[in-house]
Formats: sequence, C-alpha cells, structure tokens
Amino acid sequence: MDMDKKTEKSAPKESVAEVDVSGDRLLAAAPRRQQILKTINATQHAKAALYQTRQDLLTIGDDQDSASEVAQKMKETAEREKKEWTKLKGSKLKKLFHSAEYAAELKKEEDEYYEAYEWQLRAEAAAKEVGEQIATLRKNKSILLKQVEEHRQAQVQLANLYEEVFDGPTPNWPEEDEMEANLAALQETCDTIQGKITHTYHVCEVLAPARRALNTALEAAQNSYDSTLSNIGNMAINLAVDMSKPDYVQPGTPDKKPYKATGGTLEQIRRCLAQADQSMAAAQRLDPSVMAHVLPQIDPENKARHSGRIDRFINAPLTDIIFYQEIDEAGKALETVARVVTEEVDRWDAKLESLREQRTPIQEKLKLCREELYELRARLFDDATCPPPQYTDKEAEDEAVKKEGKMDKGESVGKGDISDKRQMVVEGETLEKGKQ
Repeated sequence: MDMDKKTEKSAPKESVAEVDVSGDRLLAAAPRRQQILKTINATQHAKAALYQTRQDLLTIGDDQDSASEVAQKMKETAEREKKEWTKLKGSKLKKLFHSAEYAAELKKEEDEYYEAYEWQLRAEAAAKEVGEQIATLRKNKSILLKQVEEHRQAQVQLANLYEEVFDGPTPNWPEEDEMEANLAALQETCDTIQGKITHTYHVCEVLAPARRALNTALEAAQNSYDSTLSNIGNMAINLAVDMSKPDYVQPGTPDKKPYKATGGTLEQIRRCLAQADQSMAAAQRLDPSVMAHVLPQIDPENKARHSGRIDRFINAPLTDIIFYQEIDEAGKALETVARVVTEEVDRWDAKLESLREQRTPIQEKLKLCREELYELRARLFDDATCPPPQYTDKEAEDEAVKKEGKMDKGESVGKGDISDKRQMVVEGETLEKGKQ
C-alpha cells in the first residue's frame, strides 16, 4: 500500500500563461498605419498654405477692383483722345488754311491718343493678370481645403487606429495601461464637470429673460406718472387672497377688491411681470434649487387639495415673493422681485463661471495626458514594427575599432596619471632628504 501510495503522483496543475497578442496586432496594423502616415506627411502643409492663400486672395481681390477701375478709366480716356484725333484729322478747313499748325496739332493729338491707348493696354493686361491670379488662387484654395480635410481625417484615423490596437490591457507595456487608466479617469472627471456646466448654462439661459423683463418693468414704472400703477399691489393682494380661499368661494365675495385690467404702462408692466414670473417658473422646473433659499417650501404636507390652493400658486415664484413678504405697494413690489431675481441670476452666473474655472485645469491635464499617450503609443508602435538597424561587416569592424580606440586611450591616460603621481612622490622624498 505504501509503495502504491508512493508510486501515485498527483497530476500537475495546468498553468496557462497569459498570451499577449498586442505585438501581433501592431504588426497586422502596420501597413494601414504607414498609409495613414503617408497621407499626413503629404498634407501637413495644407493648413498654413490655406491660411496664406486666403490672405493673398483678400489682397489681390482689392487689387482686382483697382485694376478694373483703372482699366475702365484708361479705356474712356483712349476713346476720348481717339475722337479728338479723328475729328481733327477730318477737318479739311484747318488742313487747307493752316497746314503747318494743323500738322503739328494733328501729330500732337495722334501721340496723345497712342499714349492713352498704350496705358489702356497696360491697364487691361494688369486687370487680366490679376483675374488670372485670383482664378489660380481660388483653384489652389479649393485643393488646399480638400487637403486640410484629408489631413484632419487622417489624424482621426491614426488616433482611432491607436485606440483599436491598444484597446484593453497590454502586459508588455504596463506604462501604456497606466497612462490609459489615468486618461480615462481624467475624461470621466471632465465629463462630470461638463454635465454640470451644461445644466447650469441652460438654467442661466432661462433666467436671463426674467431679469430683462423686470428691468423693463422697473424702467417703465420709474418713467410713468400713471396713478393706476398702485393697482399692481392690489393685483398681488387679490391674487394671494384668491389662492388662499377655498375653491367654493365665489368671485363676487365682498372681502375681495375687484381688479380690472387697464392698458398703457400698467399693461406693459403686467406683461413684463408675467414673462419674468414664467421664466423663473421654467428655471425652477429645470432645477428645483432656483430661489429655494428665498421661497419657503409650499404645501409640504399636500394640503392644497383641501384648502383650494391651485397649481398657479406654486408656478408663480414672483407672486409667491410678494405674497409671503406681504407687499402691497407697486413700486416696492417691483423693486423687491427685481432685486431677488437679479441676485438669483448673479448667483447662477457665478456658479457657471466657477464650474468653468474648475474645468480649465482638468482640460489642460486631459490634453497633455492624451498627447503623451499618443506619443507613447506611436513610439511603442515604432519599436514593435520597425526592426533594429542592420550593420554590414565593414560597419561592424569600424564600430569595434572605435570602441577599442576609446579603451586604449582611457588606459594610457590612466597609466600617465599613475607615473605622474610616482614622480611627485620621488621628488618629495628627495626634497625631504635635502632638508635633513
């Protein structure tokens, strides 16, 4: 039994080594990467060339207008000189009675015409040349635009290729995995902040019309002498009383002061208040924290269905302010809601600015990390796909001779230092004996 136990051997556990296929992936993707790099190298000039071409087009475009204008003026001048020359040339009386003067004047008119005609030809040639230059530049611009787009697409393709090849763990290159994880963490942080920025921006966009509407209402109230503006206070009181009464109370109840709409300044202010009120309500729908520190919690125990307070009480935040602060004077009501809304808008604007400031350093780190990861992947790709340099026999011999020469030079220098030290010791002993 003991022998049987000894002869029995436990089966060895199978250990499967982790196979890193990243090198094979790199080799397989090498031709595609080479083609992309070829496109990038062929189009890397396009961006700068396109910018300069646009600048030249702007400059020559001004020259074209000037050249065309000059050519037209030169043409008109030449035609005028030609008419004068032709008219004088056809005058038989001057030719008959003033032959000497006529010949000189005719020669003068002829010279002036041909001079003007030559200037016309020059101006037309200049305008034609400028037109051809513009046509050439526009053609080049069209080509460069395509090359810029090709360059951009090639860069995107190269980045996508690196993402595809280096996707997942790469045990052969742990530094790449570490940098990739760092990039993912930074991207997640940046996305979180960006989401907050987008939400805050949307709230600010909704709040801005409320501030503008209230400023318009304040300006209208300050510039008006209409005594009916006091009705704003009555409007707020009536609205608050109406909301606090049960639903079965009839509109004609004596304790409610009747309110009748009027036009003019009061109507303008009413519209502005309604717009501001609903802008604030829309902002509260986006984010319940809007004005949460100003307004009390309304109907926390859901008693509105018993007391008759309807939804418009909850969806009118500016009216809530007037109601809870018991404001019954028009000017004070406007000033109060304007102040509250301005403070709220400023608070959200400051929040948006703070989030943007938080995002800036994260974006810079993210950009730097992405560039470093890109460069690392490019280097790893080159190391994995490019073979080491091959030396010929002669180059190998020359390299060996150079190394031997450096070693011999180092040994001779070392020996020289030792002999110099020995000489200094001997001279020192001689001097000491002489002193004795």
